[in-house]
Amino acid sequence: FPSHDIITDKVNDMEHANNTNPCQGICVQDDNDFCIGCFRTGEEKDKWYSESNQWRDNVLLEIKKREENIF
Repeated sequence: FPSHDIITDKVNDMEHANNTNPCQGICVQDDNDFCIGCFRTGEEKDKWYSESNQWRDNVLLEIKKREENIF
């Protein structure tokens, strides 16, 4: 069996993924492959639940920049 710490880390990662998911339920990619609802690329959406907390935090920072460039 995996150690308790590994399971706890996985649960914490999943909670982070759920709590930080910027999905707005629109899910339409524009011509630049950015979602018009959450500003993520298709690849970022695909990887959201398999990547690390740090990766998601970095994507969230990028999303903020993308959003600021549009509005």
